[in-house]
Amino acid sequence: MLDLLIAASRKNLLTDLDIREEVDTFMFEGHDTTAIAICFALSLLAEHKDIQDRVRTEVDAVMRENGEKLTMKSLHDLP
Repeated sequence: MLDLLIAASRKNLLTDLDIREEVDTFMFEGHDTTAIAICFALSLLAEHKDIQDRVRTEVDAVMRENGEKLTMKSLHDLP
């Protein structure tokens, strides 16, 4: 997307300020979406104790296998 913005700038269709505003929008929306998803997941876990316990058991098992560390690979491998 940034490449498209830069190409438009080179054709004098966008100013540097226009590009900055577009990038700010993308950055904000990305963080906002992620924050909302995390809040929603935590709310659901809080409402469903049985699922919360299963998730905790799974994470504890993975941490024991990896020396009390969570890695990106171990997170991706969570069933």
